[in-house]
Amino acid sequence: MLPYFHIVDMVTHMWLRLVFADPDAAGKETGDLHPLPSWSSGGQRVDISNREEFYGAM
Repeated sequence: MLPYFHIVDMVTHMWLRLVFADPDAAGKETGDLHPLPSWSSGGQRVDISNREEFYGAM
């Protein structure tokens, strides 16, 4: 038999999923995802293989 707190936890978890569920997401397929954002750092400023130069930049 499951402890009381575990049953309450399961019911609470199910309730939160129902309350905060996106109604539009139910019919969507996984292939309709937006592309991930990209970021450009502008290139490296220090050659990290040179430890002294790297520490000097920090």
